[in-house]
Amino acid sequence: MPNDYRAAVNSVNLGRPLVETQPSSVITAEIKRVASLIAAGEVDTGEKNQKGFLGSLFRRNNTPGARLDLSATLNKA
Repeated sequence: MPNDYRAAVNSVNLGRPLVETQPSSVITAEIKRVASLIAAGEVDTGEKNQKGFLGSLFRRNNTPGARLDLSATLNKA
């Protein structure tokens, strides 16, 4: 995404979308291009079945025989 600080700040200050305040800017053209790719379903983020940070923390280990043995730890306590 190109950087057009002035166009973005102007849009925020006016309280209007960038595509309305700066319809001919480079950033507006790129926003429209990305939006059309998303609408067409052509965007590949490269992420498949990612559940985010919390999902990775709390996911289950479904590997057979990979049980956690806490008996040794509990015996020490």
